[in-house]
Amino acid sequence: MAFEPNYEKLVASFRKNLAVNQAKVEVKLATIEGEEVKSILCSSAKVHISQAEQNGNTINYSGEVNFQVIYESTMGNIEGLDYTAEFSDKYMADSVESVTVPIVDSTVIDVDVSVLNPTTLSAVAIVESKIDGIVNDSTQVLVGVNSDNVYTNSESITYYNYLGKLFERYDFTQDIEIMDSVAKVLSVTPSVMIDTVKPANDFVSVSGNVFVDMCYLTNEENPTVRSHTTTVDFGMEVQLMGVNENSYVLSTAYINTTDIKVTTNIEENKAIVNLLLPIVYNGTVFNKNNVENIVDLYSTTNELNVVSSSIESIVPCDAVSTMEKINGSVMVEDSFVDEVLGNCCNYVSVTATYIDEDAVVVEGVASTTVLYYNKEENSKNSIIVEMPFASRVKVDRLKGDPVVVANSVMSDISTKSKRGQEIEVFAKLYLYVDIYCKETSAVISEVTVGEEKLQSDCAIKIHIVRENETLWDIAKELGTSVDELMSQNENLELPLKENDRVFLYNQRVMEF
Repeated sequence: MAFEPNYEKLVASFRKNLAVNQAKVEVKLATIEGEEVKSILCSSAKVHISQAEQNGNTINYSGEVNFQVIYESTMGNIEGLDYTAEFSDKYMADSVESVTVPIVDSTVIDVDVSVLNPTTLSAVAIVESKIDGIVNDSTQVLVGVNSDNVYTNSESITYYNYLGKLFERYDFTQDIEIMDSVAKVLSVTPSVMIDTVKPANDFVSVSGNVFVDMCYLTNEENPTVRSHTTTVDFGMEVQLMGVNENSYVLSTAYINTTDIKVTTNIEENKAIVNLLLPIVYNGTVFNKNNVENIVDLYSTTNELNVVSSSIESIVPCDAVSTMEKINGSVMVEDSFVDEVLGNCCNYVSVTATYIDEDAVVVEGVASTTVLYYNKEENSKNSIIVEMPFASRVKVDRLKGDPVVVANSVMSDISTKSKRGQEIEVFAKLYLYVDIYCKETSAVISEVTVGEEKLQSDCAIKIHIVRENETLWDIAKELGTSVDELMSQNENLELPLKENDRVFLYNQRVMEF
């Protein structure tokens, strides 16, 4: 039979880190009714990416930065400012041309708010963007050979290829009741954390929590500032044809701060805050595939010319959600804490992720601004309390060289003062950690027939088994089939042991 190799095209996908960019986003904020600023009590900024596109060797991306500031005016009024600024940036490199889909994740690494003039504030955020791309790696793979004199050894290779993007905007509504005398709400800071992602046939179920931190001014003779925290579950289904229960999904979610709607109904001893929070979910889907490819082959009559290639694929390890308690404290040196008023401008920054034995370690710093009252000076003051953390998340399926993508949120914050000089903060830290790695597999991508082999004149060959040698290895070396060796060595026990003897008898036809 003629030598006929059969090939199958294999397309695998992996996520490749391209670069880290930084951008400065600066805005000017006018005070309420033109009142002059006495002091800035707290400030924060959060960012999300709303669009990323690849064009040739350039990735263009854009998003929004939400600034929140609470300040006290010279008239003694406490006011809150909330402003969302758009920003855009780009990354250019030759490596971008191989990207199928760009992925950009951003975080605010520093925010500074200062008084530009008595009625104007300057807010500056430094945004750090991690730019990745989905890259497809394709090659042809040898899956069969039609020939009487060729023997093959096959193995199943598992790989993942990119299916598509999941996207869903879910308008989450919630009435939050504050049992207090409320004059006005100063700030509403929502955040979202994924808990579970479960792929099924043509859709993905996503569940998690929405955390809402609010700061408000009381309606009293001497108004003061207080905070309120609420946690609510959410769930959604996101459609995409081709998703199945074996799909792997990398997930992110954020609150679109541009479209938040807040309505407050104030009664005598309570307020009902009606929230509409647009939750935006993004998922990157990879589908699992298997192919039986030939990993080794030989011919008993001819030399074979074999060309090998490598194929890279993303390999899922795990996705883990967890919660742990964190705390921190700070000494107040230039004032006395008569009363803790509340918390605002909460933020979590992940600074490092790495693998330590059978666990993923996520390191970072959570911070909150504590507002407090000093009776002697009749003043409202603020101080930032930082809570460093190093969370260990045990993972059962670590393999290769894992990549860790961690999302974090802080909530359920409580604060107390000790002896009027020390402020302690206690909180819960929520983490959703995606873990994956890139796996490289060697495949045979081409094989052709070479020169004829010289046939041996030996009537019998004796092979002494070496350590870890298999019957396939011996058949290949002796130029016969595994079945032939088994038929001629009926007493052979498998698996082979070192120093076993394997015989091959070459039958000859005598001519007279």
